[in-house]
Amino acid sequence: MVKIPSIVIDNRESSSGIAEMLAHKGLDIKMANLNVGDYLLSDRLCIERKTVADFESSIIDGRLFDQIKRLKEAYEFPLLVIEGNEEYRLKQSVINGAIAAIYIEYGIVCIFVASRQEFVEMVANLARHEQDQ
Repeated sequence: MVKIPSIVIDNRESSSGIAEMLAHKGLDIKMANLNVGDYLLSDRLCIERKTVADFESSIIDGRLFDQIKRLKEAYEFPLLVIEGNEEYRLKQSVINGAIAAIYIEYGIVCIFVASRQEFVEMVANLARHEQDQ
């Protein structure tokens, strides 16, 4: 019997259409209010997803590092995924500095994906790998 991977998605992500895209790939999707993170793939792996615009806004308004700190405290393998390939409004040195701090100070890997479809593919593969243990 093949186990169907299950993903818990934060309710704030409901308008993104990603839940439907993941369900179409054959994953079991549950919506819930997550205290931290957006996509819970296991008790140890959680993804915080940000669009380029949201990533920049979270740097500007100061919420980024609070979110990252809470993600690291809650999960063994937290990931930050930045989705989109549009131009950044902030200077590249600011973006690079934030990404460096996320990795060096918190040990969180930041992955860039060009599109929502690429994000869905990555999440589906991570869920299958994580839950096939």
